[in-house]
Amino acid sequence: MDFTLSEEHRMIRDSVREFCDAEVAPIAQEIEDEHRFPAEVFDRLAELDVMGVPIDEKWGGLGGDQLMYALVTEELGRVSGAIGLSYAAHVSLGAKPIELFGTDEQRERWLRPLATGDAMGAWALTEPGSGSDASDMDT
Repeated sequence: MDFTLSEEHRMIRDSVREFCDAEVAPIAQEIEDEHRFPAEVFDRLAELDVMGVPIDEKWGGLGGDQLMYALVTEELGRVSGAIGLSYAAHVSLGAKPIELFGTDEQRERWLRPLATGDAMGAWALTEPGSGSDASDMDT
C-alpha cells in the first residue's frame, strides 16, 4: 500500500501548517489564558478556503475528502487543541450533518454559509447542573 500524500493533500496541509506556525502558534497560549474564542483565526481560515473542506463544491465547500479534512484538523490541533477541536465541531457537528441529512432548502440557508466561513457551526452539550449528561439537560 502506498501511503504517500497526493500533491493536493500536501499542498493544503502545507498551506495550513504555514498559517498555523505564523498566525496561530504565537497567540495559542494567550487564547487559552484569556478563555477567548479566536474569531480572527476562523476568519483567516475562511480566507484560506478551508472552513468547508469536506463539503461538496455545489454548497460552497472545497469538495475535499476525509483525509484532507483530517490533515487540516491535525495541523490546527498541532498548535492549539482548542482551535483544532472548534474547527472539527464546526465541520463534523455543524456542517456535515446538514449536508448529509438536510433538505436542499436547509443546505442553501445553513450549509453554504458554514462551508464558506460566513457562519460558524457550534455544539452545545453542557449546562449548569447536568455537565455533559445529555439525559439530565433541561433545554
